[in-house]
Amino acid sequence: MNREDYERFAEKFEIRADGCWHWLACKDKDGYGHFGLSGKVPLAHRASYEHQYGKIPYPLELDHLCEQTECVNPCHLEAITRKEHLLRGRTFAAANQAKAHCLRGHELSGSNLVPYDLKRGARACRTCKREKDRLYQLSQPEQKGSIPERVPR
Repeated sequence: MNREDYERFAEKFEIRADGCWHWLACKDKDGYGHFGLSGKVPLAHRASYEHQYGKIPYPLELDHLCEQTECVNPCHLEAITRKEHLLRGRTFAAANQAKAHCLRGHELSGSNLVPYDLKRGARACRTCKREKDRLYQLSQPEQKGSIPERVPR
């Protein structure tokens, strides 16, 4: 962003008492500002970050440390991984990761923690899982051997 573009950019935000640079111009439905720059319309907070620090390293994305989507203060932005971004936010994954105990009160840590879906970050209680598996086994009918008998035609 050249000096002329930055002067135009600076006219579109106001500095608040909390240090946020509140974007006043065009915003999308989620509150993120947009800024016309060289025939493109990047997100305003990304343009601000790149003006101050340079390109956002791939595959990182920006997190608003102030949790204000309309803030374009580059000091309030941090380039982090998608996983870290999801765990910092108000998401199911973040809420699940913050849980210290299962629904039955068992601690979700150490040897009692079972990561059953690593891709999604899902976790389970080993004590509850053992009890669920035991009840399932009890509900199954007795089987004669492991190979089913062949039915004659």
